[in-house]
Amino acid sequence: MSRDYGELSDDETSRDDLSTRIELNDDEMDNIRRSIVEGLGLKRIPDPSK
Repeated sequence: MSRDYGELSDDETSRDDLSTRIELNDDEMDNIRRSIVEGLGLKRIPDPSK
């Protein structure tokens, strides 16, 4: 089903479209994080609590 976003307000287009949301498991998320860290040239994933 196609939506014409030209007729929607900015508020409506910024909402999450649940039909396209992807669920990733922990291993997949770790792989993505490691790839980002490597791409940024970092040695490890920064601790978000600091």
